[in-house]
Amino acid sequence: MPPSISVIIPVFNIENYINKCIDSVLSQTFRDFELILIDDGSTDQSGKICDNYANRYPDIIKVWHTENAGQGSARNTGVRFATGKYLQFVDGDDFIDCDMLEKMFEMAEKSGFPDMVVCGIKVLNNEGVVTSILKENLTPTQRLEGDAVKDLLLIYPSPCNRIIRRDFYISCNVEFPAGVWYEDVRVTVKLSALTQSAAYVDKPFYNYYTRIGSSTKNTNCDRMRELIWAFEDILSFFKKNGLFMPFYERLEFLAIRHLYIAGSVRVIRIEKSNPLLNNIALFMHENFPGYRKNPYLPRLSINKKIVFHLLNLKMYYAIFILFKLNN
Repeated sequence: MPPSISVIIPVFNIENYINKCIDSVLSQTFRDFELILIDDGSTDQSGKICDNYANRYPDIIKVWHTENAGQGSARNTGVRFATGKYLQFVDGDDFIDCDMLEKMFEMAEKSGFPDMVVCGIKVLNNEGVVTSILKENLTPTQRLEGDAVKDLLLIYPSPCNRIIRRDFYISCNVEFPAGVWYEDVRVTVKLSALTQSAAYVDKPFYNYYTRIGSSTKNTNCDRMRELIWAFEDILSFFKKNGLFMPFYERLEFLAIRHLYIAGSVRVIRIEKSNPLLNNIALFMHENFPGYRKNPYLPRLSINKKIVFHLLNLKMYYAIFILFKLNN
C-alpha cells in the first residue's frame, strides 16, 4: 500500500547539514511515509551520505542521483517518483520537528483530506537560534473553502510548511522551473490560487535556516532581478487563467510584502543606490497602481509599515541606516 506522505528532499553540496535534515525526518512520530532524496549532482560527500542512509533504511529511503539542474528540477524528479497521498517538501539544509508529519496528517484526516494543510515556520540564524516565528492569520482546526481559502495568498509562499495532496498537485500541471532562483514563490503562489480546500495547524513545525548564500540572504544584486521575473511569471499565470482580478488585492499585497518591501530591503543592504530599486518601484506602479491603499496593509508588522512608508518616499539611505543599527 502506498504511504500517506512522500517527503522529498533536494540535495546539493550540503554535506554539513544533510545529516540533521534526514535525521529529523527519520525521527518522526508518524511512520507511514517514504523519504525521497534527490542528489542534484553534488561534488562533495552529500551523495554518498544519502546512499549510506538508503542502505541503512532501504524500506523507507529512495535515492536518485541526477546531473546538476537546480533545486526546482530536483523537486520535480522527486514528485515523479513519489507514491504518497501527500507531498512534503523539505530543503536539505533545514529540518522539521519530530511531530510535524503526525500533526499535519492528523489535520488532513480531520478536515476531509483537503488539497493542502499548512503550518507555521521557525526562522533560525546560522547559529541555530530562533530569530522569528511565522504564524499565519488563518483559522485553525477547520476546513478552509470558498473565499477563506483565497487567503493562502496572504501567507509566506513556501512549499515546505505544508503537505500537498499529490493528485491535486499533479492536476495543477505546475512544476518548479529549473535553473532559477525564487522558484518557491512561483510554484507556491500558483498552487495556492488553484487550491479549493485547505486546513491550518497553528504550530511552527518547519525550521528554516537563513544562511548566507541563500536566495533570501544573497549579496548579488543581479540575482535580485530574478525576483521581479518571478512576479512577472506569476502575473502572467494569473491573467492567463482568469485569476488576476479575483485575486487582485491579495496578489497586490503579496507583491508589497515580498517584492516591494523584502526585495527592496535586500537591494538596499547591498547597494543603496542600485537602479534595481527603480525597477521594483516601476513594477509596482505599472501592475498595481493603487498599492499604497491596499486593504491588507494593516497586516504588516510595525517595522514593515515603517519601511513601506520610507520606500514610498524613496528614503533608501534611511532604510540602510535603520538596518545597520538593528544589526
